[in-house]
Amino acid sequence: MDKVAIGRVVLTNREHIIALEPMDKGLVGTLLRYPYEVRGEQEYFDEIQDVKVTKDMLDLVRKLSLSPCFAARVRTPRANGDAPGRPGSATS
Repeated sequence: MDKVAIGRVVLTNREHIIALEPMDKGLVGTLLRYPYEVRGEQEYFDEIQDVKVTKDMLDLVRKLSLSPCFAARVRTPRANGDAPGRPGSATS
């Protein structure tokens, strides 16, 4: 049974709308934003330069991502396929 609660929370002297959903033994809080609060992707990505990724760099990333140390630090997705670590989320 998937349920989400909607509520209000005050952060830095400003009221925000928040969605709360259960996860394991805690809650995940996701701040919801009004359309006027959402900026376009150009503001974020315009300054990022195009980089050529070499084969050596890709091989290193593949090797590191398969290592047990990396796997232990990455949270696994929930059963419904949603990734738990969305931007703007906080786990309680």
